[in-house]
Amino acid sequence: MMGRLFIFIYLFIVLTQVCGQPDSRFRPFDWVLYRGAGPITSITEGYTFAYIGTESGGLKRFNLFGNNFDEPITTAQG
Repeated sequence: MMGRLFIFIYLFIVLTQVCGQPDSRFRPFDWVLYRGAGPITSITEGYTFAYIGTESGGLKRFNLFGNNFDEPITTAQG
């Protein structure tokens, strides 16, 4: 009885990890989801980009060297 329970739990853990991996056929920026931004909730700065977090539109990326907005980071990128 304990052996069957152990095998069931082991298979459950292994199979959920395998199915939860990202699909390797697609790169994160193959397609972009554009939405309305909504209110700004946070701002931070990196070396190349200033990141603006919004309530419903994901992260907006402002290129500090080009002075323009790049493609946003949304749930489409994970």
